[in-house]
Amino acid sequence: MNKTWTKRLGAILAILFGASLLAVASPAGPAAATTETMTVQSAVRFEYKTKETPIPSGGTSYYCALGAFVSFNEIAGWTPDTVTVDYFGKPWSKPIGAAPYADGAAINGLVFPPVGGSHQTQLGDFSYGQGGSPSLLTDTCPPMLTRLKSFYAATATITYTREVVDVSQKCAKAQAEFEKTVANVRTIQRKVTSLNKQIKQLNQDIEKAEKAGRTSQVRSLTKQLNNKQESLSNKRDKLREAKRDRAKASSAAAKACRD
Repeated sequence: MNKTWTKRLGAILAILFGASLLAVASPAGPAAATTETMTVQSAVRFEYKTKETPIPSGGTSYYCALGAFVSFNEIAGWTPDTVTVDYFGKPWSKPIGAAPYADGAAINGLVFPPVGGSHQTQLGDFSYGQGGSPSLLTDTCPPMLTRLKSFYAATATITYTREVVDVSQKCAKAQAEFEKTVANVRTIQRKVTSLNKQIKQLNQDIEKAEKAGRTSQVRSLTKQLNNKQESLSNKRDKLREAKRDRAKASSAAAKACRD
């Protein structure tokens, strides 16, 4: 393994329709990395749904719900971060959040799945109307949809991000992780060695107590011995697991520092 690493910055080519790429350096430090952002344009989608529910006492309840959504797709290696859209003529942004995003958007039994993309984020909250006259669906709800459309621009921007660490930083991080696993193995091994010594001493003490006919002491020491043996079994399991982690970290460090 080389002790000196050369910092390499690779050129990144993004071939995506309607996408732009920007690299922004994060603050310098041991864990400093390059944060890249990519933007993709997507249409704002206005969804409008209705339902009619019979009322047991007679009549029908009419209901409508509407919302604004922006669809987007997954891009390997990138995380959808924010959506930006003009709201009343001024740019407005909101975090997209973690999966499953707004893919399961629903209100009062009406479901609004993604359309035109594998996922979606919702702009604002649902609007809805409810009443006992069918005119609600023709005279009240459509103007609500027209009003909602006036709030937003027709197109929004989805910003994706990802962090890129150069080879030397990856190597240093991988080495640090490997050293942690080495230290963990040593710590557990010391505990295993100590327990073995305690168990050996307890066996000797039990033998002496049996020869001296001290029955109560034998019972007490035997109980201690059982507890120590159980602890030893657990520690050995942890030691095996720690050694597996050390082997994985060793391989990861070798790969990260190969160049």
